[in-house]
Amino acid sequence: MAATNNSDINFWDEIIEESRKYFSNLDERQLNRRSGKESWSIGQCLQHVILMNEKYFPVMDAVISGRYKPDLWARMSPLSKATGKSLAIQLGKDVMKKYKSPRPFLPEKMVYPPEIVKRFTDHIESLKTRLLALRNIPQEKIIIHSPVSFLITFPLSDVPEIIQGHTRRHLNQAIRMLKSLG
Repeated sequence: MAATNNSDINFWDEIIEESRKYFSNLDERQLNRRSGKESWSIGQCLQHVILMNEKYFPVMDAVISGRYKPDLWARMSPLSKATGKSLAIQLGKDVMKKYKSPRPFLPEKMVYPPEIVKRFTDHIESLKTRLLALRNIPQEKIIIHSPVSFLITFPLSDVPEIIQGHTRRHLNQAIRMLKSLG
């Protein structure tokens, strides 16, 4: 089962296009404004997506190169199949419940320069390249650990759906932030 098809590639191209459309002409002040103390700026939203997605890169690269070897827990975990689907729903574009991001995925409290937009679109291109390389690998048989917790495992085939929903969720958040700030 190929987890990445042409519509998936179109999705990532749309993410890049939207990012450029909404954010490429923003200055540092606009990228770093927040609507409240607890809200994230546009720069923080983009950085968070980069941080989260990049946590999957080592396992993707290991699978692509043929070096990936699942450990005992990945092979034996009884909940792997259900976990990935559940994560895809929970972290998806439709916000049913707000979640607090685990510490390793929190964007730094810093001033993000306008280059964050290019860094984000370059990151999406890199992600897209990896997803294309995984296209002909039977991903549903490859069980990986979540970047959040070693105890959480799921099929690699669920990763594209998880990161698509999560990326869309935070891109929508950034667009809402832009519109709310005028």
